[in-house]
Parts: sequence; C-alpha cells; structure tokens
Amino acid sequence: MSITGLMRAAGRGDLEGVKRNLNQIGKQDEDGKTALMWAVRGGHANCIPLLEKEIGIQENDGWTALMYAARDGHANCIPLLMNEVGKQKGDSWTALMLAASNGNTDSVRLLLSEAGKQTTEEWKFTSAHNRVTFHPGTTALMLAAYFNYPEVVELLLPCEQGMKDSKGHTAKWHAKNSSKEQLHPSPSAPRERGHRANPPAT
Repeated sequence: MSITGLMRAAGRGDLEGVKRNLNQIGKQDEDGKTALMWAVRGGHANCIPLLEKEIGIQENDGWTALMYAARDGHANCIPLLMNEVGKQKGDSWTALMLAASNGNTDSVRLLLSEAGKQTTEEWKFTSAHNRVTFHPGTTALMLAAYFNYPEVVELLLPCEQGMKDSKGHTAKWHAKNSSKEQLHPSPSAPRERGHRANPPAT
C-alpha cells in the first residue's frame, strides 16, 4: 500500500493533519510501517496518543514502533509504547538490543525489563574491515560491549553478566574481539563478577 496522508502528517509531527486523517488509521505502507511508526521515527511523541490503536502492529520484518524509538534514541516516545515490550523482530532482536547496539543510554534505561533476552537467530553484518557474526544467544550487553558503549554496559551488567551465546562467548569476549580500533584495550570490557540480578518488572 502507498504512503497515506496520515503517515505523512505523523512523520512531520503535524497533530492537526493526524486528526484530519484518522480514518486511515491501521493502514500500512509497502514495508508494513504504520503512521505510528512514522511518528516515532521522527521522535513525535505528541502524535502517539492519537495513534494508539496501532500499538502492537509489526511491519514486514517484525519491527514495532518501540523498536524504532529504541534504535533512533527517541526516549521521549518509549513510555507511551511500553505495551510493545518483549516483542522480537524477524532476526529475534528486541528493542533493548537495538538501543544497546546504538549506544542510546536513556532508551536502555527505560527498557531494562527486556534484559536477559537472547537472540535465537544468527545475525551478520560487514564492517569496514571484516564480516561480523553474532551467534544465537546474543544479549544486549554483548552488543553494547562489542560496539564500545561503556555507560550502556554498566546499566546492563547487573542483569546480564555471565550470560553466554551459543558459542560460549560472554560480553567480555565480545568486547575483546571487536574489530573496532578503540576497543584495544576496551574501556567497556565488562568485569563480570558476582550474581546476575533480575531485570526490573515492567
């Protein structure tokens, strides 16, 4: 389906335009994105209450509005989307993993209830130097350690320390084996000790 007037208005944060086009609520573009997702990608939290009927919808690859907010660092949107907590997209990543892998500390803080979840799929990407694989069992802490986000590591360490992926790798291993230059030695290599805490309840 093509982009609707509601999606365009939501993407601009145009409240009046959203109100005028509410008859288009629930429609999805060719990628499966809703007007709510368009609003959230622009950080327009003011539009979310008008579009709340779209909360919970996932686009073609399984992304939710919460996942876009987490990835893009729109922490202002997250409290309004908490009904989507716990969902995983097609490659089994959560909103917390997306926030952690992008160093969005404020978003991570709001999504700690997802801590402890692990991927079930392998995920690969190509960096400037080599091909990187995250095996099933990857956690948000492992991603934060790999991408060198010390503040995020500190937030996640109490909940995910000692967890291992399907190859037996911990967050500390991911930090030490990152291809990122600044990670030798890594300031965010977790000092994993003590007992893992339970994530906060939603």
